[in-house]
Amino acid sequence: MALKIKGNDRFKQKVKETINLNYKSDVDVVLTQSENQTIEIVLHESNLHHLQPLMKQLFKPSTTLIGKTHRGKVWVAAHDIHVIEAFKNEVETIVNHQVITLEKKLYEYEEHLADDGFIRIGKSVLVNAHKIVAVAAAYNGKLLLYLDNDEKVYVNRSYTKHFKDLLAQRKETQ
Repeated sequence: MALKIKGNDRFKQKVKETINLNYKSDVDVVLTQSENQTIEIVLHESNLHHLQPLMKQLFKPSTTLIGKTHRGKVWVAAHDIHVIEAFKNEVETIVNHQVITLEKKLYEYEEHLADDGFIRIGKSVLVNAHKIVAVAAAYNGKLLLYLDNDEKVYVNRSYTKHFKDLLAQRKETQ
């Protein structure tokens, strides 16, 4: 489905992060932000089948994770996370230059955050697929992922096929 978004930059960024759809010139659905801040959806009758999945994504509550920092307990939205890593017995992420130690095991986050776009790319690493801006081949059959915060992470060789399959599957559903 192709999508065109009309509105201020903040609105466009929020929609882009929420539904993670690509912008194309041949548009199926148009989202606009009216002057009174309501969202208007404009689509042709032949594209009505796109409406239900779009509405589910737009109005889905954000998944929130609980973690600890040096200041105490914090809540972080899953869509703000780029990478989750396990080190020894701790699972950590970095959000806004702040290290957050998460409360659960990595495999629990893998299951819990699958619908939010998180994919395992190594024995101890999950990545938010919505934050990937480019993928490149790397040495020894690995893939190099470029994230929207200029971070680079590798997909380990044993996870490459699974990673490609998940990306292809997600592309088909969009």
